Amino acid sequence: MSDITCLDAPAARPNLGDLRRARDMLLLAGDMSARSVARALDAILEGADARQALGLKGRAGQRSAFTADRLRQRDMLIRTIADCHFSRQSVSDQARNIAGVAAAYWRRAARLDLDLDAMPESYADTPREQLFRLARLPAEMPRERTIRAILSAYRDPAGVHAD
Repeated sequence: MSDITCLDAPAARPNLGDLRRARDMLLLAGDMSARSVARALDAILEGADARQALGLKGRAGQRSAFTADRLRQRDMLIRTIADCHFSRQSVSDQARNIAGVAAAYWRRAARLDLDLDAMPESYADTPREQLFRLARLPAEMPRERTIRAILSAYRDPAGVHAD
C-alpha cells in the first residue's frame, strides 16, 4: 500500500496514515498544546474513544467540552445583543427585550434561516444578526431569567463589563 495523501481526494476521510502523520507533525511543533493533541491522537490510534482521548467527553455530572463551548458562544452572542441594541437599559429590561426579540425570531424565521447558506443582509446591525448565529450553534435560547443571569455575570458591581 502506498503512502499517498488520501485527503487530496474530494470528500475523502482521513485514514490511519493521515492520523499518524498529523501526530508526528504535532510532535515536531514543539509546544505543549501540540504535544497534548499528539498524545491524544496516539491514544486514538491505539483504540481509545476519540472524544474521551481528546478530553471532549464530560465525566458523569459534567458538561462535555462541546456543550460548554456552545454555551460560551451563546452567552457571548446574548451579551453582544445587549451591548449593541439595549445598552442604555437595566439588565432586567435588557433580558426582557432580548427574550422578546428572540421569541419573535424563533416563531417567525429561525427554522427557515437554518436552510440558508449565509445570513440575510437585512439582519446586519440588528439583534437578528446574533440570533441567526445563535440558531446555528446549535444552542437553545434561554428564558428571560437565564438571560438576566448571563448579563448580570458579565457586569461587575460598578456596572462595567467584566472581561
